[in-house]
Amino acid sequence: MDAIALATPAELARLVALDTWLEVLDRRKPDGVWNLLIDNSNVPSRLVVIDYGFSLSGPLHPGGMLGGGEITPQFPKELRLALSEPDMDGACDEISTINPADLQTLVQSFPADWGIADDTRQAILNYLTSRRADLKPCLRRALQQ
Repeated sequence: MDAIALATPAELARLVALDTWLEVLDRRKPDGVWNLLIDNSNVPSRLVVIDYGFSLSGPLHPGGMLGGGEITPQFPKELRLALSEPDMDGACDEISTINPADLQTLVQSFPADWGIADDTRQAILNYLTSRRADLKPCLRRALQQ
């Protein structure tokens, strides 16, 4: 069953901010096309649905994308046009207020059968923590493109 939801601009901003912070890259089909449903019945068109795929990518794969580096937003132009800077700033502010102890609790709660070693859990925690400061400037730049 497909999960279809209409989202407000603020909800879309939260979605993009969260995806960018976690580096969720599974929003594309194998052919590289974005999983988007766009309502073209009105002008301008509007984004109606994003198919998430219900999975995280890089950050949860041990040894994957935990090296840091510049944050690169991975969302399509159509979505960028549906976002506003105030909504995006608000979403980034929400992420920046997540208590570090809550992040640590979250990372420690990953099931043991995932086979994530303690040093990898620490790398995930460091990854999530370090990316928060760069999130808002990165997304502001992306909105201006």
